Amino acid sequence: RSVAIAERMTAIYPNECPGGWYAIGRTPMTFFDPLNNPPALLAPGDQVRFKPIKRDEFDHLADKNEHLVGHDAMGLPT
Repeated sequence: RSVAIAERMTAIYPNECPGGWYAIGRTPMTFFDPLNNPPALLAPGDQVRFKPIKRDEFDHLADKNEHLVGHDAMGLPT
């Protein structure tokens, strides 16, 4: 889940794949999962702010995030 930029745009790669944009970081969050309801964490018009975090916080958030895969926005299994 890389965070990348190209000109004035930012993208979050949902999985490992070549992209061609400049990778500037990683995110512990899953922003798209077809098993979730809704499948996308963000909606058009949402604003996102990236902030640096330490490795232990990244690992904690990534572990917590893995428990939400395949669940709806309320945390219930889909």
